[in-house]
Amino acid sequence: IHINNCPFNNICENMNCGNGECINDFDRGKCLCHHGWYGDFCQININECEQGNNCSIENSICEDHLEGYYTCKCHQGFTGQYCETNIDECASSPCANKGTCIDLINSYECNCTNDYINSNCSKSINDTCFGQLHTCKNNGTCTLKSVHLYVDNPESECQCPNGYSGKWCESDLCLMLNCQNNSTCQRLSNGKAKCLCTEQWYGDECQYDVNECENHQTNICLNNGICINYPGGYICQCQEHYLGKHCENKHVCLESPCLNQGQCKADGEHYYCECLTNFTGFHCDLLTCESIPCQHNATCIPDLHQGFICNCEGTGYEDEQCTTETNECFSNPCRNNASCINQIGGYMCACPKNFMGAQCENKEKFLRSLSFSYHYIIWPSIAILLLMIIILLTIVIGRIRENRRLQGTYRPALNESGQTSRVEFSMILKPPPEERLI
Repeated sequence: IHINNCPFNNICENMNCGNGECINDFDRGKCLCHHGWYGDFCQININECEQGNNCSIENSICEDHLEGYYTCKCHQGFTGQYCETNIDECASSPCANKGTCIDLINSYECNCTNDYINSNCSKSINDTCFGQLHTCKNNGTCTLKSVHLYVDNPESECQCPNGYSGKWCESDLCLMLNCQNNSTCQRLSNGKAKCLCTEQWYGDECQYDVNECENHQTNICLNNGICINYPGGYICQCQEHYLGKHCENKHVCLESPCLNQGQCKADGEHYYCECLTNFTGFHCDLLTCESIPCQHNATCIPDLHQGFICNCEGTGYEDEQCTTETNECFSNPCRNNASCINQIGGYMCACPKNFMGAQCENKEKFLRSLSFSYHYIIWPSIAILLLMIIILLTIVIGRIRENRRLQGTYRPALNESGQTSRVEFSMILKPPPEERLI
């Protein structure tokens, strides 16, 4: 048996167990780790928070310690070993003036009565413009400088409309200004006001007159007009034949605006025309009734705007002066295809067969109508004519027969006298009634 007589070396001298202790284990060293560490050399820390902890998840954070334990770090407003208890901030009664305290997480809130504000209900609302004692005047708006009324020291202010100032918008700047000479006060957004002057005045209160005659580099009055300044304006004294505010216009009478020998009369910047007897109108351009403009005995009516108006009624003529004959047939008054014949002051309808009336509106009814018809004239006339012809023929035939009776040769029987001489009837003045022709 071979026995090793080498001296025994302490192996732990060369072994580093950082968070533990080295022990000899026969021929090798071994690290015995302290609580909370593990690994061959005790170099790895055990996280007790991951191994399981009792800290409130909502109210805290678990903190691991190298010594092998953990602690619960509470959120604000919580306490206890595991942060399980909410701190009651209302316990100290922070709300004054009968305010009601509401406990919150790490905070509290005071429900103040109507008369108090700020976080502890210690400030009177009348110290702000939200109260009844001091309200914003002249339509001013009360605003908070802070986030809301219930902070430690809430401040408010009145935002004034243009032209007003003061803590409560009580000052009207336009009343403080003395804007003169028909000027107006303009309220500005910067809390100021100013006077808006007319063009004839200047100054802070429009108290100074503008001298228009001196302010222009050239003469403001044209055509050699003379400028005369007066408070609040000026006037141009124009040369003859010129007019207008700046003498810029020639008088219109120089252009002879009046017609028909009318006379132009100046009336300041205006003019009027004096017309002859037969004319009227602004420029004497209209005839009057004195000129007898209406024809065919029409009635002339004077008119302010047209000079005259012709009333053509009853004349048979039309147009402005009743010179055009009125065509009554233009409106087709005749019916049933009758022909219209125009006449002065009227018309006549030539009716076709079987129609009658002033406008040929009636159809004839032979012997069946009691209304007047030309049949009652024609047929009796024909009957009378036939009767006269019959009477005339009767008379003619009677005359012829009588003439035949009185004319001819009387021949007595030869055996009566034995003579052959003839006696003409015409030689017998009046034959005896008993004689008869044989």
